[in-house]
Amino acid sequence: MTRSRNAKTLISLLALLSSSIPASTNAEDAIQYWTNYAIYPQRCINYNDNDQIMYSMFEQSSNHCTDTPIGTYVASVPTFANAYLEQAADNAADAGQDDYEYPAMADYLVCTYKQINGGDYYLQLGCNDEDTSLLAVNIYSDAQCTEPSSLNGYDDANLEVDFSISFNKCTSCVFWTDKNDDEIDDQYYANKQTNAPLCSSMWDYKEECNGKCQMTGKGTTEREGWNKADKVLLSILSLFGFGMLLAIMKKRQKMSNKDALLEQAAISAAGLQQSHILGMFFLLILIITMFALLGLKKITWALLLMLNIVLFSYLMKLTVDGSVKETVIGPDGKIVEKEESDDEDDDDDEKKSASSSSSSSSGSSSDDSSSDESENHEDYREAKRKAAAVKAKAAAAAAANWMPTPPSKKAKTTVITTKAGTDGAQAQSAGTPFKRVDDTHWGEVAMKDGGAMADNSYEGTFGATGFGTKASEKLMTVRGKDFCREKNKRKRTFNGFSKSSGGAITLTSFSTKYQYSDDEK
Repeated sequence: MTRSRNAKTLISLLALLSSSIPASTNAEDAIQYWTNYAIYPQRCINYNDNDQIMYSMFEQSSNHCTDTPIGTYVASVPTFANAYLEQAADNAADAGQDDYEYPAMADYLVCTYKQINGGDYYLQLGCNDEDTSLLAVNIYSDAQCTEPSSLNGYDDANLEVDFSISFNKCTSCVFWTDKNDDEIDDQYYANKQTNAPLCSSMWDYKEECNGKCQMTGKGTTEREGWNKADKVLLSILSLFGFGMLLAIMKKRQKMSNKDALLEQAAISAAGLQQSHILGMFFLLILIITMFALLGLKKITWALLLMLNIVLFSYLMKLTVDGSVKETVIGPDGKIVEKEESDDEDDDDDEKKSASSSSSSSSGSSSDDSSSDESENHEDYREAKRKAAAVKAKAAAAAAANWMPTPPSKKAKTTVITTKAGTDGAQAQSAGTPFKRVDDTHWGEVAMKDGGAMADNSYEGTFGATGFGTKASEKLMTVRGKDFCREKNKRKRTFNGFSKSSGGAITLTSFSTKYQYSDDEK
């Protein structure tokens, strides 16, 4: 009871001293109800030459401190520990423990004088030098506990700390316990929501923790390493990639020359060479191995999956290209599949004969059978060569004796006898274009008879004083598509109603009397 009473007195004194320090918050930042808030202590760090607790405040405790915090702050170790113990005492009292006993380390929340090995020192609760998640009683040489001192090479006193702060644990600001409604007053729930010693104190006396502060708080974290499940999955992916690599090598050996040339052209178009591709592949494998040894899981998984996807895609490409048979167009224009060449067959035969000859040397009992198989292969190859020679000789003879097929019937020359002036008169002379009217015959007749047939011009028919003389003079110079437009224009101009009238209008008939008609004959 003595320790509890002394601790209560000490904490009351510390609270009184803290109340004299101006709070860092104003009325706008003040929080009245702490029901939904939570605090997350992270590390005990030495920042700005002071031992401080770094913590974050969250607005929704139901998210278990996984959402974005309101902010990250720092407070001195004695201030945080004092509020932490006040919260623990309040929770104990709420649970019915009236005789809550404060830990012995509560005596060192303020700078305390102590004589060690005949020397004068001062002790105060602070951070452990070796572990940022532990507290320790530090040794100082001044009464304000601002100048650390070392004893036997350490500035931590050899005192056991009998309480700890729950670091890296999300703690609700308000701790609820089951209560009987008959045992509590009407103001219990309202007081509980507004009374949160830890959160309210840390909100009032918080100091912003900037980027440098947060980097100090992170410290050195131990790597998780690869657990058993990770190793199994890593082995499966590695074996899968190795199997695909072997399959790719096997399919590339069977790749046709055409596909190989196309692939080489694509690589050259990208400005690379085959050696570059192999170098990048092995470099990627080396990088994945290094990341795996360093325990960098995420980047190792990402690179390994990417490598497997690339290998699988290339394997599928080789499989599809290998399944498509090359086709050629035959002499008759039909598309046929290309057969294997005789050279490939000869190579296969040579391989078979080589394998049979090598197996013949295995024992005396198998020598006879192997020699028979070799003889059969030699006979088969000799017969095949002879058949190929016969085909080649027949093809050469057929090509040498080929001649174009002469026409089956000679073309007959048809002689057309026509009468002058009738249809077909132009066929009498070869090379003359077809004309339905024999202009030579009828031209001579027109010139002989005279009249309109001899002179078809406007002046020859109507004279130089005709009504359309001016229109004729204009239209004689017009050719092509503009003739129709100019003709209509002349019709509107020389219609007898315009100012520019035409020539004289006469009632004389200029018709031509044809002397050659069927009625007169």
